[in-house]
Amino acid sequence: MQAFSVDEACLEFGPANSHVILRPRPGYVPKVPTTPFRDQVVNLQAVPSEEADPVLALHCPVRALRAYVDRTRCFRTSDHLFVCYGGKLKGKALSKQRLSHWIVVAIALAYQQQETPVPVLKVGDDIESNLRRFERLTRTWQWPREEWSCRLVPLLTGKALEAYLAMDEDLADDYDHLKDALLQKFNITAETYRQRFRAAMVPEGESPTETYHCL
Repeated sequence: MQAFSVDEACLEFGPANSHVILRPRPGYVPKVPTTPFRDQVVNLQAVPSEEADPVLALHCPVRALRAYVDRTRCFRTSDHLFVCYGGKLKGKALSKQRLSHWIVVAIALAYQQQETPVPVLKVGDDIESNLRRFERLTRTWQWPREEWSCRLVPLLTGKALEAYLAMDEDLADDYDHLKDALLQKFNITAETYRQRFRAAMVPEGESPTETYHCL
């Protein structure tokens, strides 16, 4: 999302805000240069203003983006699409860490809107099982790997959340670094895995295949 810009060559609204096209700004280099999303053009269609459900009509991404661009025009000092809206950095480009925080808040609000509790990883939970479950979900839903961290953070609490908050801001939005920090917080190291392998046995009620996948 940091690739987008308000420059006319990168942001194009359709007639009567019927749609919007977002193109990556020239020269943008993602953290993972080989990502297939590097040069992806995003085309968002508007929700018809005469939509029968007035609540759904209010959720139109095109009109929301138009309103955001219009309201930040008077104080923005950067052509990045997303800018800070207060404090000393008002109008300047939003940092990766702050953008990740916005996404986390948006995900939490989406759960609240549906009156569904946000799933969390509690202190006593098996962190490894939770991470395996999360990674399977990401592959099932084909989420881009660069989004994994910001999708996992809203689920953290207790020791897991402490590990995230203690991370360097430049590393916190990278899933591999986040996963390492979580495992270290729960004292799970390479030596842990070596000891488990040496003592591995097939538990009662578990098949050899299940034990193999756990290893």
